[in-house]
Amino acid sequence: IVVTSLMLLHNAYCSEFSQKSLQDGEIYDGLDVASVRYGEHSEFIRLVFDVVYWQGYESQLIGKNAKSTGFYKASLSNNNREMLLALSGFRSFSASIADINNVLNKSIVLSRITDERYADDSTIFLKLMSSSPLCYRLFSLKDPSRIVFDI
Repeated sequence: IVVTSLMLLHNAYCSEFSQKSLQDGEIYDGLDVASVRYGEHSEFIRLVFDVVYWQGYESQLIGKNAKSTGFYKASLSNNNREMLLALSGFRSFSASIADINNVLNKSIVLSRITDERYADDSTIFLKLMSSSPLCYRLFSLKDPSRIVFDI
């Protein structure tokens, strides 16, 4: 497993970190977020964005696990309660935002995710909202490719 990890933490518990944004990954094209998985753990909530090849890509690769997670960037708002997550290299977002928000209704940390859709033909924006300041970690894993977001 190849792991790329970046950490950005914001609130009283994490006050030693001063960054408001982070980015990682590699420039790529023809990706799709096939699903978003949600899990609650004792110390954090995890969102996993599963990355596959887009349906408009080479026919033999459609829907198969991608070799790249694309390029991603997370930016916190001034009050640290909203995060804009930009996913570049993605032609599609097949995952259901409505299904994710149904799960988040039970969450004490995240209140909602909105799909801001495309900045251009291959960048998707997601906005994550919280009732309290966010403390997070964002990294990617390969085989299969996925972007992992711990809150």
